[in-house]
Amino acid sequence: MSSAFLTFCIPTYNRAELLNITLSKLISVVREAECEIIVSDNGSIDNTRKIVETHIKNYSNLKYFSQAKNVGYDRNVALCYENSTSEYIWLFGDSKEISEDSFCKILNIIKQRKYQGIVVNSENRIMNIPSKIYNDATSILTEIGWHTTLLCSTIISKEFINNQLLKRYFDTDLIHFGVFFESIVKYENLNILWIADNVVSRTEYDLNFKDLKKSSWSNRLFDVFAIHWFSIVMSLPNQISLNSKLKCIKAHDQNTHIFNIRQLIALRARKEIIKSDYIKAQKILPFITELSSLKIRLVFLIPYPLLKIALLTHSKLKLLK
Repeated sequence: MSSAFLTFCIPTYNRAELLNITLSKLISVVREAECEIIVSDNGSIDNTRKIVETHIKNYSNLKYFSQAKNVGYDRNVALCYENSTSEYIWLFGDSKEISEDSFCKILNIIKQRKYQGIVVNSENRIMNIPSKIYNDATSILTEIGWHTTLLCSTIISKEFINNQLLKRYFDTDLIHFGVFFESIVKYENLNILWIADNVVSRTEYDLNFKDLKKSSWSNRLFDVFAIHWFSIVMSLPNQISLNSKLKCIKAHDQNTHIFNIRQLIALRARKEIIKSDYIKAQKILPFITELSSLKIRLVFLIPYPLLKIALLTHSKLKLLK
């Protein structure tokens, strides 16, 4: 019988080798607590099913759900959420790991039932905000909202989940962000715990699977982290101030540097982004990134044969600084 306190939800797609490592480590950490683990497979065509079924034989609280075909990130995450049976849900990456000490700390906090949600640090993405309790959604969005786009960053109450709310964020790749913020504004006595310690890490083996590290949004950078990101944050309930929304929107690129020149050139060289992507997002890019529109435009003017040269030149210039 699984623990009634916490479910780890792991959406995955064609990353069986990484998932195998992640499940091995996670099961060893949570076995004594009997936490529920759900793997939601987005129609993988590798041996994901076989890998998970092998782990189920050794850990009965592991559940496997498989889509008939790839339905997109958000619908696959929704399947995880809807099938969770615990009081709290932790959306967890298929290439992430947590130490036994960190897990015990989280589980003890959850058992106190003091918080509607918990936001955890990962890979030391936030270094300047100490652990604290937040009582209003505006402060959360302003200070750490950008970080909660990371899949493993939020642990939420099962009360957050309802079918209509989930559907609202389909086809955005940001369902976990939208569900979290739209839910917390409804609480009059809000208590969200921010844990500054580095709770979640990328598995050390992840570096050995370079061909599996491609992000689900890499060929839709402008759609996800410009158009959808701007739209979702701006459409959050009016209880959150406009100033907070604008700060959060810009903070994402300020901290992740996702719209850096090198990445844009590399993505275009692989034909993962095209000029029409930029044109669709052009008007809102000043709200998204401090990178000038001129520099972004120039990336799409470089002829394909010269893109690798441009990438190499940019790297050399960076080394000379």
